[in-house]
Amino acid sequence: MVGACRNKYRSEIDGKHERFLRPVIVIRKFNKDMALIVPATAQERQGNKYYFTATGDDSKQYVICISQIRAISSKRFFRKIGTINQSSYDDLLERLSDMIKGMLKNNDPAVKRDLGGQSP
Repeated sequence: MVGACRNKYRSEIDGKHERFLRPVIVIRKFNKDMALIVPATAQERQGNKYYFTATGDDSKQYVICISQIRAISSKRFFRKIGTINQSSYDDLLERLSDMIKGMLKNNDPAVKRDLGGQSP
């Protein structure tokens, strides 16, 4: 599910309009009060392994930032925007798993960093 979430904390990146809404992808609902989400953005982020584009059931593109995964209160949800397709959801879960395991690969092979022999 893709929903709009109220951003009540000023330390986080502000959303749009007077309610500071920001689109989020709900990964898992724990109970009626808590859900695990990742925020989405409209800005394209090429070559960053923590961002990827998911396609909604309505063919809308969502740029998802998996490094900002968090658990939030369901009271912060404002409305449902849409749903991402099953293949995008499966890709999201795989990338989250790889990130947690420390095995996430960069999307763009042209972007390489010299880490001086240190692991990423």
